[in-house]
Amino acid sequence: MPTNDYLPSTRWMTRALGIMINSFFLLILLLALTNEDGVPPQGWPVIVCLAVCILGVFSACRWTRPGGRIVVAGAFALCVAALHSAFVTGLPWEGLVLALIYPVPFFIVGSLFLVDGQTAEKHLN
Repeated sequence: MPTNDYLPSTRWMTRALGIMINSFFLLILLLALTNEDGVPPQGWPVIVCLAVCILGVFSACRWTRPGGRIVVAGAFALCVAALHSAFVTGLPWEGLVLALIYPVPFFIVGSLFLVDGQTAEKHLN
């Protein structure tokens, strides 16, 4: 007998949250790349990790669990890259706070995609 504990609406809410977070960080990424001064060399690892997180959310909309893993791994890498960039530029305490706050939305969305994928897999079996 099938159970009703899985709601497809949670998948759509997770996707909507992912798209909202992606649109915000995509705007930041585009503004950083089109700036007239350009991105300094110590900022490129943060840009690359941010792009991985954004692409991970887009892929998680189609493939929930692998995309969620990409987003969580990208968020960890974003934390490390932001921390390294902050210490290189001379922002030790402010950089530590930013490095811990900056990837939080991606941790949340990636975790939601992983939970949603696991729930859907249990529901199908």
